[in-house]
Amino acid sequence: MRSSRRHRLMALIGTALALSACADQPTAPTLPPSLDLSASVTEGRKPTDDLSRGIAIALGDPTLRSELRDAMRASTLTNHKLILQEYLVTNAGTRLREGIATALKASSKDVDGLISAFPVMEMYLPFKEHRLSWRGGSELLIGATMDRSHTPVLHSFTTEGKQVALVRKDGTPKEPLLILNPSRWRNTRYQPQPNVPGPTVQDPGDGEESGSVTYVNKQDGTSTTLQLADILSKKASVPRASYMIACDDQCGGGGSYGGGPVTPVDTTYVRAFEIYWIWDSEWGNHEVYFVGTFLRNNNVIMEAQYQRDGIHACSFAYEQGQCVAYQSWVPGVPLFIGPRLKGGLNAEYIHLRIYEDNWIVPDFHGTTDYYPNQWGQWHPMCVPFCNIETIFNPHAVVRLEWTMHT
Repeated sequence: MRSSRRHRLMALIGTALALSACADQPTAPTLPPSLDLSASVTEGRKPTDDLSRGIAIALGDPTLRSELRDAMRASTLTNHKLILQEYLVTNAGTRLREGIATALKASSKDVDGLISAFPVMEMYLPFKEHRLSWRGGSELLIGATMDRSHTPVLHSFTTEGKQVALVRKDGTPKEPLLILNPSRWRNTRYQPQPNVPGPTVQDPGDGEESGSVTYVNKQDGTSTTLQLADILSKKASVPRASYMIACDDQCGGGGSYGGGPVTPVDTTYVRAFEIYWIWDSEWGNHEVYFVGTFLRNNNVIMEAQYQRDGIHACSFAYEQGQCVAYQSWVPGVPLFIGPRLKGGLNAEYIHLRIYEDNWIVPDFHGTTDYYPNQWGQWHPMCVPFCNIETIFNPHAVVRLEWTMHT
């Protein structure tokens, strides 16, 4: 089946629109003036280095490492993430904060000042092999960065306080890496492993799919955000487009949502997709999102932003099928419920674009359009447009499917 997908993919050459993205750049944290870091580098030091060094030395305590491992194991977030500021107010986190103060030869007040200078930070092992293998040992590297996606060199620290420079293009570090970076998404995993004690952060077979979908009805301005895990487990229902509440004479008969029999409206699903990132891996996984826009006569009717965490870097040309992110085929995730995606005079279509998220500016990776006569086809996402070169190295491959009235 994968082979046939590839053949269909390579036969597709679409057009795309260049799109730019912008975001406010964060203000770099500043150190409290009274923080004494006499054992650290005194010139040109960064708050991220001070934070990671303090945590690293504190984690020289095996009890603190075991508590951290257990807390990450119990986390239901993507990649078993913890939120640093939330963890530091737990019993185990309070002990870690005291250890940071001791490591930095600073007061608790100064450590609190250092932590408060940062935005909400997530703390986790970004590489799956580390989550599967680390048992709380001292062979741990800790690094912090404000821009995980674009940092070519990460300054990390051992539990003895020694600085180790990690080069992003070298790939996965040999030693387990604990990273801290600004938290963007807080998504829960679909079918997570049982919350029971264990020797590692993650067990084989642990559910890793996570993300969320934000639905925006452009007609009335309402929006709803749902967890991907809740949609897949049917704990949440996707909102319908308000303009499709009444069934018209083309939908096959059957009444309306106001009472009486109901004819199911057409639904567009993100039934499956494949994603490949073809340049050097960032520190661990990628956070990506699709923006799907439903248009009728070039008017935006509804929009959905579909977020996915934990996308591994992969080369389409050389590593097909080895590190690909697949969306579950069943039951699939409804992108839109209500739009019929009909052709003719209505000129309806779905415009899809994809981004890789990061703290500074989201990276745009291409667009594609879906029309009524296509139903469920694989589409490559290319920048700035698909041609004979990009078609064999797409940044993402997406398949949309939708039901139709009979």
